[in-house]
Amino acid sequence: MNGSVMMDACCENKSSELALERAAASLVKGGFMLIFGVAVIGEAIYKSVAGAAPTAEAMGVVGVIALMANSICFLMLYRFRSDDINMRSTWLCSRNDLIANTGVIIAAVLVGATQTRWPDVVVGLIIAGLFLHSAWRVLGEASREWRASGPRAVKAEGEGSESVAKRDTCQQSSCCR
Repeated sequence: MNGSVMMDACCENKSSELALERAAASLVKGGFMLIFGVAVIGEAIYKSVAGAAPTAEAMGVVGVIALMANSICFLMLYRFRSDDINMRSTWLCSRNDLIANTGVIIAAVLVGATQTRWPDVVVGLIIAGLFLHSAWRVLGEASREWRASGPRAVKAEGEGSESVAKRDTCQQSSCCR
């Protein structure tokens, strides 16, 4: 096997490893979105059964502060939203946070106007639906990327001279650093 072919194989292996790492990170993020969505549904059920109206002022202040912070993150991530599954899932999290923060502010206004917990419960369920939908998308895309990036690594069957040459070529290749 010549050096160019070995370097190509090395770079393909490294690229495959990076794709697997990005897919794994996205699977974790998707899992967190799923857990968050389920937890918000649980909180909404609890509030609808046992809760009193939340403090509208506290909701509003926290919502505005979070919206400002998340807006900065969103703007920084916006241009990277289509780079790969990992950046897309990060951008979706940021977008969801903006929508959730806006929903909290709207719920705070409605809780203040109605003096009931129901606007908070309804907005919570909408936010949960958004996070569950995003989790479904991210988990699906990440799973597909995980399967597509599977172990395509060149598997050496021992430490013969060809295997050593592959390893040495990979270690010297700039794509593997």
